[in-house]
Amino acid sequence: MKTTFESMSKEEADILRKEIARKIIYQKQWESPDKPKHIYHGSPSRITKFELRKHYLADDEAVIFGTPNRTLALTFLGYWRDFDFEQSVKGGVVYMREQYIGAFEKVYKGKRGYLYEFDPITFEWGHQLSRSEFISRVIPEVRGVEEVDVYKELKREIRRGNLVVL
Repeated sequence: MKTTFESMSKEEADILRKEIARKIIYQKQWESPDKPKHIYHGSPSRITKFELRKHYLADDEAVIFGTPNRTLALTFLGYWRDFDFEQSVKGGVVYMREQYIGAFEKVYKGKRGYLYEFDPITFEWGHQLSRSEFISRVIPEVRGVEEVDVYKELKREIRRGNLVVL
């Protein structure tokens, strides 16, 4: 059995290099993202006391969700469901595809919401979460809260290139 690149033909070495690269790329998909410096939580309602809630993405454990992506948290300041938008995050940019014409204005225009910043120390990532989602199994410390004109703030994020509405 050949165990070094030097003992292989060029073709064998190229095949092995490609296989190793494929395995590394596959494994990186499942590696934990870096511990974030900021965790945000968006809500259309003012929350005076946070509560842990059971969720299927946390194996039905009681948790609080947060994200290091401020723009993503802002999108949760309005009440919406999958029949309003299809949402994804790629390279830190949030993409929202309207499921009907005018969904963005209907959900966000004239609305106010609350953006909370949590101490990230209790938040962790799990394989069942997207790379933009983190959970805390304890009630986290609130570092700050900002009342936001949702439509105005999301339009600003569009201009900055952090949000794309399709």
